[in-house]
Amino acid sequence: MPQKDYEIFEQMMLLQYSIPVHCSRCSQTAFIDRDEYQEEVIVTCPLPGCEHSWCKTCMQDIDFGGPAHSCDGSNELASLMREKGWKACPGCQTNIQKADGCNHMTCPSPGCNMHFCYRCGQSIIQSTLTSEVRNAISGHYGACQLLEVEEEE
Repeated sequence: MPQKDYEIFEQMMLLQYSIPVHCSRCSQTAFIDRDEYQEEVIVTCPLPGCEHSWCKTCMQDIDFGGPAHSCDGSNELASLMREKGWKACPGCQTNIQKADGCNHMTCPSPGCNMHFCYRCGQSIIQSTLTSEVRNAISGHYGACQLLEVEEEE
C-alpha cells in the first residue's frame, strides 16, 4: 500500500474512535476519545502543558477558579453582580448599579416605572404619579435608610 493511502487509512481508523479538537490557546489540533467527548460538556486540551478547557456547546473558555459556567452567561453575570454589589429591579429584573446618592431607585427600563430601595431591595411603588411616589417613598424610608452615611475614621 502506498504511504499516502496508508496515512489516509490510519486517519480513518483513528476517527472511528476519536474526534479531532482544536485548542484556541495552544493553536494545536489533537484527538480525544469519541465516547468521552460525547459524554462531557467541558473539553480539556489533551496536549501536555496546555490543560486549556472550553465548553463544547458555546465554545467559551472555562475558568475553573471563577463562577460556574453557563452558556448564556447568567451564572457569570450573577457572580459579577454579587461581587460589585449591583441589584436587580424587583419589577422587571433589569440590572441596576448605584453610583452615588440616595438609596431610592427608579428603574430606567422603559415602561417599568418601579421605585425600589437599593439598600434592602424592597419594591416601594410602581407608579408615575408624583404624589403616590412621594407618599410611598416617605413611608418606606421611615423604616429604612435613605442615605448611606459614611463613618469618619
